[in-house]
Parts: sequence; structure tokens; C-alpha cells
Amino acid sequence: MTAALPPIIGLTASQTLQGEAKEWFTELRSFLFSVLGVDGTAATALATLGAPFSGYTSKTSAFSIVDSDRGKTFDVTSGTFSVDLLSAATAGASFQVSIRNSGSGVVTINPNSVETINGVATLALAQDEGAILVCTGSAWVTIGLTQVDTAAIPKAANVQKFTSDGTWNKPTGYGANAVAHIHVT
Repeated sequence: MTAALPPIIGLTASQTLQGEAKEWFTELRSFLFSVLGVDGTAATALATLGAPFSGYTSKTSAFSIVDSDRGKTFDVTSGTFSVDLLSAATAGASFQVSIRNSGSGVVTINPNSVETINGVATLALAQDEGAILVCTGSAWVTIGLTQVDTAAIPKAANVQKFTSDGTWNKPTGYGANAVAHIHVT
């Protein structure tokens, strides 16, 4: 594969021969394949470029996010296990991946080494929760922590029952702007 675009002079020189033009177009095609994928479909191009939400994979056991996962969505369909993020320096600023927990367990997302996610060491996604994870270049943040099914009843791990005045304690891994939804019966 060609590492860079072929120089335009190879096509525009005043004495460019047909064979030279064909060679230039062959190099251009090789470059485009390396950037956009080889089958010519929009889906492959988006996945190759790492466009947000460009791929979907279901998981049932522990895994590590790698550089080629840029833009992918992972749906955890069963189990309780960890997902390890690649280092923020390797991922680079703006690397993003989304993780959805549609299974019955808890998925713990682990940043690399001493890095953080939303300022804490790990992020736990309970059943029916998901998050878009974005790398800042030195740490990880979430764009949103959401319930996959907005009609789902919150799980016991994230529920506090009050029978009188009390204090709501934010669950570990939630950002500073986490809010409580209070239902009075």
C-alpha cells in the first residue's frame, strides 16, 4: 500500500506518458484503499476511518479496546467482567468508542495504569446502561451515561430508598453533574 498520495506532478507534467498516468492512478487507488478500505462501500470506509458508531460487536467475556476499535460500539450481552482501555497516549485525543451493557451483569471499564475515566479509577456500567467514551489524550471521559432502555427500572445497585429526609450518595464512576430522579409514593 502507498503511505501517501502520489505527487500530482506525476499526472500533470507536460510530457506525461500514458504508462506514467496509469502508474499514478494505480498508486492513487492503493492509497485510497489504505485510507477507505478495499471493497468501496461506505460502511467499510467509515469503519476504516474510525467514524463514530461505525461498527457493532457483541461481547460475552472480558476484552481490551485496541487502536483498531476506534468508533466501534460494543454490546455486552451477558456476564460480569472488565473492559480494559488502551492508554490515552496511544489512543490520542478524540478517540471514541461506545459500550452498552444489555446483559445481566456489571461491566467495569478500566483505564490504562493510573489513567482515569471521569476523574475516577474505573467506571461500572450496570444492566441497561451505556456510555460513549472519549479520550482527551491523557485521560478518558464519557459524553453520556445513559440507560439503554429508558423505561427500565433502575437496578438495586443504583437505588437508595428514603423513608424520611436523607442524602443521596452519587454512585462511583458518575460525573459531577449526576442527578437523582426521585419518585415519591
